Amino acid sequence: MIVRQTKNIMNITGNAQLEVVCYGPGLDLLVNGKTTVQKEIEELQSKFNVKFVACEFTMKRRGIDKSQLITQVLTVPAAVLEISSREQEGWSYVKAGY
Repeated sequence: MIVRQTKNIMNITGNAQLEVVCYGPGLDLLVNGKTTVQKEIEELQSKFNVKFVACEFTMKRRGIDKSQLITQVLTVPAAVLEISSREQEGWSYVKAGY
């Protein structure tokens, strides 16, 4: 769902600045062998410069190393802190997923 919503936003605006922060079960979106949308993520990264970010706390808890993430994924120490920091910078937070 988040990839579809991100594509829709970028197709409408063409230049929105988006960062998709994945944590908890959502981290699977960015893990090699678990994600089903790697091609779409790579297209969003290259075509629109959408940033995909993994939570290091979730990675540690689940035993996932950075080498297991798909191409060009960034990591942050804590997803909640990243989201909070972005909101303080004026970004909007839109929660997506199930």
